[in-house]
Amino acid sequence: MAAPTYIGTVRSFNPHKGWGFVECEDTKKIYGSDVFLLKNEMNGFGVSKGDQVSFNVTQSDKGARATNVKVLTVGPDGQQSFFGEVKSFNPTKGFGFVGGPASESLFGKDCFVMRSEFGEAWPEQGMHVQFRAKMG
Repeated sequence: MAAPTYIGTVRSFNPHKGWGFVECEDTKKIYGSDVFLLKNEMNGFGVSKGDQVSFNVTQSDKGARATNVKVLTVGPDGQQSFFGEVKSFNPTKGFGFVGGPASESLFGKDCFVMRSEFGEAWPEQGMHVQFRAKMG
């Protein structure tokens, strides 16, 4: 028998720590709490508070954990969130490329990024990042 699939809302997620929680009325009735969400269950996609996700649940000694997570919503600006790395960056020209398996499967290539998108951080090749992108 296949595990039931639930729909929930990301209550919180810390991209630096790689974990957060999903709210779901159905799972709360069964497990009594929000469901723990790990970055490595999202297949390279990122999430933000308020995003809708579908998921299965595995029970562990620490509680309910989301598995097989699929992000169902895209930001109001049409952008999707991803986990990946800085593939290349030219500090003289002030731009480079970021990418990861999920963004590459969706767009077929790395994503262009300007230096200004990094705020106070200075991008370096291989740096792990969470980024938002859309086609166009």
